[in-house]
Amino acid sequence: MHFRLVEIKFEQEEKQSMIALERGYQLILNKDELRSLASEWDNVVGLDDIKNEIETSVITPLRDVKLSQKYGLMPIHGVLLFGPPGVGKTMLARAIAGRLGWTTIIMNLGELLSKYYGESENRLAELFRVAKNYAPTVIIIDEFDAIGKARTKYVSDDVTPRLLNILLSEMDGITKSNENILVIGTTNQPDLLDPALLRPGRFDKVIYVPPPNEETRAKMLEAMLRGKPIQDQLTMRSLRR
Repeated sequence: MHFRLVEIKFEQEEKQSMIALERGYQLILNKDELRSLASEWDNVVGLDDIKNEIETSVITPLRDVKLSQKYGLMPIHGVLLFGPPGVGKTMLARAIAGRLGWTTIIMNLGELLSKYYGESENRLAELFRVAKNYAPTVIIIDEFDAIGKARTKYVSDDVTPRLLNILLSEMDGITKSNENILVIGTTNQPDLLDPALLRPGRFDKVIYVPPPNEETRAKMLEAMLRGKPIQDQLTMRSLRR
């Protein structure tokens, strides 16, 4: 009977994950998958100062509510990671979710958008309903500028500003109710974002993720090549430039 219950639960999670993919997002419920995300924290090299800042101001207050209340720390519900392409923003976002151990939703903007009027808005609203249902939850929105671009840059009937309005409304609701939901956005172009996103209670934590210097690039290459055969004369110093 015990194993049958586990099997039913697994089938339910698998079915929900398949529905999620069809609706424009990936839903990660499995604890092993979340532990796999957490392991990416160590793979983010050369960003120790940023990781310490995230650990102190984001992860600890969310994971230890009593400690936060003791020191008067307000929980953060929105984190924006910005920087050039390929510096590890997405990996860092996934690692944060893994370290929290919360249900994780990764939004796929390409799949979220629909050609039918109102369908994209319904999908986004549904995503937040699922996040609340499975809370505590982390929502990761990669290439955030695709949905968060300033509304003045669009015509009135464009779908993107309507999606942004829903996002802002949902984030306000999360903050007001103090729900255990964290939204992490990553972008290469923060200057394109709507100023409303940076108002209090929304993306309160904005973090610049810089490109790696030579020393960091050497560490990254060393980690990637660990356990792989390389020529004797090949050194990290020669590759990192």
